[in-house]
Amino acid sequence: MIEAVKTVKSTGGVPSRAVQPSFEERVWSVICSIPPGRVMTYGQIARILGTKAYRAVGRACRNSPGLPTVPCHRVVDSRGMLHGFNGGLPRKKALLEAEGIPLRRRELRSGEDFELVDLRSRLMQEVTPEAGGRGNAAIPPC
Repeated sequence: MIEAVKTVKSTGGVPSRAVQPSFEERVWSVICSIPPGRVMTYGQIARILGTKAYRAVGRACRNSPGLPTVPCHRVVDSRGMLHGFNGGLPRKKALLEAEGIPLRRRELRSGEDFELVDLRSRLMQEVTPEAGGRGNAAIPPC
């Protein structure tokens, strides 16, 4: 669906040239690699992409094509708290619980929220260039 590299059609016999995917497309590719029942944080995704811009990862989630194309419900904050979701937080909660991820209600000053019961057991391991991985080259397309 989302290709790691797009090609531009050639005109007049000129060969096509590779175009780098946008930041959003790179974020979506990482999110597509998260299997059901697992999550990643905005910060993990940013580090995999070689940046500290975890808020930009959140914006990319907000602009995603949505389910089932990009499963953004599998992205949480560094404390395991649920944040914005195009389908609403109750839908994000229901999708995660349907994948076997237990959540608990948490009262905050700003209102009510939900968090993962055991974030560490549900986090995917990062594969970054520093950790001996291949970085962006290891990101499969959706």
